[in-house]
This record gives sequence, structure tokens and C-alpha cells, in this order.
Amino acid sequence: PYKVVGDHGIGPEAGDDKGGVVAAVFAMRILQQLRYHDFARITLILNSNEETGSFGTRHFIRAKATDSDVVLNLERGVPPDGVLVSRKGSAVITVEVTGRAAHAGLEPEKGRNAVIEASHQALQLGSLADLSRQTTVNVTMIRGGSVSNVIPDHAVVTADMRALSADEFDRVERDLPKLTGNMIVPDVQVKASMTRDFPPWARVASTDALFARAQRLYNEIGGTLTAVS
Repeated sequence: PYKVVGDHGIGPEAGDDKGGVVAAVFAMRILQQLRYHDFARITLILNSNEETGSFGTRHFIRAKATDSDVVLNLERGVPPDGVLVSRKGSAVITVEVTGRAAHAGLEPEKGRNAVIEASHQALQLGSLADLSRQTTVNVTMIRGGSVSNVIPDHAVVTADMRALSADEFDRVERDLPKLTGNMIVPDVQVKASMTRDFPPWARVASTDALFARAQRLYNEIGGTLTAVS
């Protein structure tokens, strides 16, 4: 459970992202104490559903971001004083295999093993990655079968895909059906799809200019920021 020891808050999510919430609240409090008003408006959004994709709040956040000159995300930083100036986008790849059930002991030859095909699909999904472009595709879940004595007729493979550019998402989505069309178990059906969760945040000149300004301010109190991509 969460607890306070001295001046440290310790417990689940203390670093990600209670720390960011505390930083935001104290920054607002300091501005009030200093009676600093040289700005039009500061909007502080505390979002409780980011880990599940910000569904329900995503459009609200985008609208507020579009209305703002500058947006800072106070999610945990990179020790000791790193600031993210770009970030990969993410997507979920799902490969669903439908085979044919049969008794594993009496007539296995009548079955079409969905788990075997799913395993094959899982092994080849990694070829969609392109490390030269920092595009990754990693299998994270595989599910199939229900009992130990039946050839499984259904299996699902899930993979995490991340990339720095929209073009890479387009490429992977375009090549996915071609890849999954390569099957090793006859008479199975393979259905593949890709759901884009977050778009890539590319490094741009406006971000670099904001970082340079933050660097100058941080230098005034003896610190040095590091740009992290």
C-alpha cells in the first residue's frame, strides 16, 4: 500500500505517475504564490485512464492540446534529467486462427491444429520489424486450446508494434496480410488485423525550440537537461 516515509512517497505508481501529478500541482501552486500572471491560460489535465488508451478522454485532450501554444506531458521523466522530445507510436497486431477440432488420441488426423499454425504465425511476425528504422514487432500473447485431449480449433496471437513514423505503420499494415497468408497447416483460416493505439510523435523544430528554452531556464538553477528520443 502507498505510504509516506520522510519526504518520500512510496507505493504503486509512485514514479509513474503520482510523481508527475505532484510536480504539476506544485508548479501551479508556486505560480500562485509568486503571483505570476504572464500567461493567457494554463490548463491542467489529470487523466486516470491513460494505461488503457485514454478512451473517453482522448478527444478532450486533443481538443485542449489544439487550443494550446505549448503542451507538456508530465509523465515520469528519464533519470537523471532527461526529457522526451519524440516517442514511438504503438499498435496491436492480432492474428486469429480457426482450425478443426478432433480427438487427439483417436483421430488426430481429422483435426486442423490452430495452435500449431498460431505458433508458426508468431514466429514469422517478427520479420515485419525493421531495426534500421527502429520499428519493432514483438509477440506478447498466444492463446489456444481448451482441454488436453482435443486438437485445438482456435488460437489467437497478439503482438506489440511500435514505430517512429506513420509510413512504417502503413508498411506493416500493408505487409501483414501477405505474411500471414503463408501457412503450414492445411485447411485453416487465418485472419489478421492491426489496431493503431497512439500515433508516433516525431521530433520537430518546434519541440527542439521549446526544449532549448527549458534548457536555458534549467541552467539558471544549475541543472542540465538531456534530450531523449
